[in-house]
Amino acid sequence: SDIKNFDKYLKPLINDFERSFFGEFNQNTNQNMLIQNSKKDWLVTFEKKTEDQFDLSALQKLKDFNKYTLKKNEDIYSIYSKDILEEKDDVIKKLTYENIYSIESGGLQFISNHLIDSKKLERISKKFFNLKNNKDNSAFLNAKVYIKDGNSNEIDIEQIREKHNSYYKYLFNDDFDNLAKLFSFPSSFKGFVENIQIAKNENDIKEIYRNLISAAPQSKFAKSGRNYSEIKTSLNNKEIIKMRDDTYILIVTYTQKDKKNNSLIFSGKARYLFTKQNNNWFLSGVF
Repeated sequence: SDIKNFDKYLKPLINDFERSFFGEFNQNTNQNMLIQNSKKDWLVTFEKKTEDQFDLSALQKLKDFNKYTLKKNEDIYSIYSKDILEEKDDVIKKLTYENIYSIESGGLQFISNHLIDSKKLERISKKFFNLKNNKDNSAFLNAKVYIKDGNSNEIDIEQIREKHNSYYKYLFNDDFDNLAKLFSFPSSFKGFVENIQIAKNENDIKEIYRNLISAAPQSKFAKSGRNYSEIKTSLNNKEIIKMRDDTYILIVTYTQKDKKNNSLIFSGKARYLFTKQNNNWFLSGVF
């Protein structure tokens, strides 16, 4: 993944200081990253490689910040904070900068504008390495996840993310048996076919996806004599919207390009309807 492009995902969410901080940060590291955010809270995760010798404290934007570090077992927690006094209209006021938090744990470094507890740290670490080991990790590591509803349940959100990642894994590997198990019934579909299709069982899912894939732009690419492995699929943005306690919609913006010349094959959005049944999340619609 190209870290130089990551600021476009956070730019609408950060203040001027954070924007300047990330500008310098971009110039000092070149890593695959996992970027997550919920409203104004952001979190960046990347592998800490010895050969890079990246030192957050060395950034000019943090040079006059106070740093406090606490070690818990093998994890290193740091906070960068800054308070100053300024005079405005003959009044002395206290000006507080946004805190920057850093955690080094299990070969990863986490940088955020909020403190992360150990349970969330473990979930994020697991997610990072799952995405890294994915067959096409470049499609995931730069994708932003934006949760629109502040009342969304974090556990539900994480389960939906994992289900959606499994969906793409099975789809890319043509594993229709496991793909079908992700759905509840009936399920509705509207892809590159003319009419809405309804699946009543797992066999219907397999047949519908064969039809959807054969009608998709990448099929025309393959029919021209090229191979599916020559297509790079990138998930550029994920947006999760809570409809009700048992219903969420996940919206994905994605592009497909020819790896050979980087020409565009297709760009668009897909919407995934997730519903909760018996304390488990299932797909019940793809549009």
